[in-house]
Amino acid sequence: MDEVFINQEADPHVIEADGTLDIAALQLQPATVVINGKKGLVDVQTSKTKRTFAQLREKVLRDATAGSMANPLRISGAWLAGSPSASDQVAAFKAKLALHSINRPNADAISRLLRHFPQQMLMMAQPGASPDDAMLLYKQVLAQPGTQTALNMVADLQIAVIGPWLPSHPQLVTGVDLRSKCLLVLKLLPPCSDQQKLAAQSERHAINTLG
Repeated sequence: MDEVFINQEADPHVIEADGTLDIAALQLQPATVVINGKKGLVDVQTSKTKRTFAQLREKVLRDATAGSMANPLRISGAWLAGSPSASDQVAAFKAKLALHSINRPNADAISRLLRHFPQQMLMMAQPGASPDDAMLLYKQVLAQPGTQTALNMVADLQIAVIGPWLPSHPQLVTGVDLRSKCLLVLKLLPPCSDQQKLAAQSERHAINTLG
């Protein structure tokens, strides 16, 4: 049994308009699929979940953060015959990045691609996939919070990061406030230089001094 990880908001190819998960493009045999340890959730004929994802999250998985960036769905199952393995997908993706002179891509970014963007990785493994699209996907993933950052946000801020807001705006990500259940759009800021940090500290000190 192979296992893939789905960040359902950032992987739109797995979501249908009616809210059900369509696992057909994952190239797994529907009858073998297990979602977060639960069996029998997928219809063998349609490759779609028997309930909407919202119903699965509330009634079956009983986890409000399931499918978020910090808590992706764990979907396991047997690969369909002829489907590229994870190692084949990575090799094909790296070959396309090499055409953009990226010969040693960030290992954590590749890991996050496999965990959170399995659909896109599968598409990039196809012979006709564009190296430019692979490069764009790689840059988008580099701009996203890492797994540890996402976990820290849940622990410290009670905010679960879901995924990119729009592919064209990788600096914006969606999330949910776990206390109020409100959806959020978060802006990712670039790392601060030492000068910027000192300026921010001076500004905070001035505010505290002035009351």
